[in-house]
Amino acid sequence: MKKVLMPVAVLAAAAAISVVITVLRPAPLKLEAPDTAVAVKTLTLYSQSADLLVESQGTVLPRTRTQLISEVSGAVLTVSPQFVVGGTFKAGDVLLQLDPTDYEVALQRAEARLISMNAQATFELARATQAQKEWAMTGRPTSEAPLLALREPYLAEARANVLQAEAEVKQAKLKLARTTIRAPYLGMVSAKTVDIGRYVTVATPLGEIFAIDSAEVRLPLTEKDLARIDLIRRGDSTELPAVTLRATVASTPVQWAAKVVRSEGVVDQLNRSQYLVAQIDDPYAVLSDSAGNGSPLLMGTFGFDGKKKGAKKLTKKQKKAAKRSIDLQQTMMSRNVPTVKHRLNKQSSIKTEVALPRYYSNTSTSKESATRRETVREQRSNISLLPSNITVINQQEQ
Repeated sequence: MKKVLMPVAVLAAAAAISVVITVLRPAPLKLEAPDTAVAVKTLTLYSQSADLLVESQGTVLPRTRTQLISEVSGAVLTVSPQFVVGGTFKAGDVLLQLDPTDYEVALQRAEARLISMNAQATFELARATQAQKEWAMTGRPTSEAPLLALREPYLAEARANVLQAEAEVKQAKLKLARTTIRAPYLGMVSAKTVDIGRYVTVATPLGEIFAIDSAEVRLPLTEKDLARIDLIRRGDSTELPAVTLRATVASTPVQWAAKVVRSEGVVDQLNRSQYLVAQIDDPYAVLSDSAGNGSPLLMGTFGFDGKKKGAKKLTKKQKKAAKRSIDLQQTMMSRNVPTVKHRLNKQSSIKTEVALPRYYSNTSTSKESATRRETVREQRSNISLLPSNITVINQQEQ
């Protein structure tokens, strides 16, 4: 009986002890929760307009370029001192003078023919008037008179001859005026192909000129750049952005003020860019009534818009490739491996060549030759350390 009650008594005592411990244990301490609030500073925001800078680059080109072509034939009699490469001229200045003798004679003949045709027309008009008087003496109405009786066809022919003679005089004057080559606008000579004594025919090139009252620069812009210039897409020409062109002239940075005048409205298929055209007034600072931009802006100058420098920066990928190439060459030099050269072929893929050293000696012994051959073998065995796209050249033993 005791064996049966003993376990029950032990379990009851354990339960009683656990109840007492649970009831008499002290209450747990409550810790204060940390403050999770973050200190911040607040600002009051206000909307305002801001100027966005877009960087681009381009070459200065003339607004107008003209090739002078002879419209008449003749020998060059005089050449203007300004008709030289780099010479400037104003609109209407005489650049070349061709021999006008033949055209003066042609004009005189045309004028003489005009006088003759006028006299013949006057004579026919008098005869037609006399014919009308004679027909009126018959007492019949003029509407019944034959055309030949009134000499109307002869009078019409005489008047047509007068018109033809006047046209010939006009054409002769025009050809005579074309013997004087005048400048069509304010410009500069870029090419000269004739000089005094040269006989030119119709369609002979005389030279090339371009306008200097204004110049243009084509600025390529990407889609990201155009997103900042939404005025161009809306076609609002009254609020086109201002442009500041910068270039280096005689090792001195110079800048010019320009303005965007238009967009070409197409996307270039090669670089996927759109072009804006900026115009610079009086690039050579030759207009007296123009303030100009200070230093002359020569045609063909490569300028850029914004703060970007003219030098082209390498991308990260290009920098890593260049660094790997330098490290490879240094490693091979330290291991006495032949020099490695990199060059770019037409397909834009890198071709690497290994140039083995050559040995020249007129007094070499057989022992020295054997040593050099052994060195060449070692260098060839070291080529296996190079990449697989390396080709070996100059393998012939000297």
